Amino acid sequence: MKLCFTALCTTALLGYFGAGIAGEKKSEANGTLTLGDKTIKLASALAYENKSNSRKETVVILSEKPLDTTKLKQSFKKNGNDDDFNPSETHVKLTFDDRDRGELSQLTISAAGGVFLRSGDRNIKVAATIKDGVAKGKAFMQKADKFREQPITFEVTFDVKLTKP
Repeated sequence: MKLCFTALCTTALLGYFGAGIAGEKKSEANGTLTLGDKTIKLASALAYENKSNSRKETVVILSEKPLDTTKLKQSFKKNGNDDDFNPSETHVKLTFDDRDRGELSQLTISAAGGVFLRSGDRNIKVAATIKDGVAKGKAFMQKADKFREQPITFEVTFDVKLTKP
């Protein structure tokens, strides 16, 4: 009887905490990153406000799995920004200039042991809004680019609450 009661309580608690707090919006990310013949599903998103060279920006990072934010928190504590946060996992990082809320200032893709960086590239299309602590939008390459002699392309959608590191 005790075992049955314990199992019932555990199931109830897991259901409560697994569902999150009622009414709280869950972050959503969906997309793919393709490098050569390998496609990675981007199903996790992290977003936060950052400060770079005395200007504010909003960063959205999309990855296959949730990123460990311990180093992000340490970097903010030490530097007041994300300078020391460099996830080793494959990811797409969208940096938005806060002067033009939703205007992409830089795309960084970390994959295959290297970094693909673009700024002002007309091949990269973004439609995004950053409002009320939420970054929401879509970003993609119109056509494949070259990275390490392989074609690279990505397409993502996101709806993510900004984290306070």
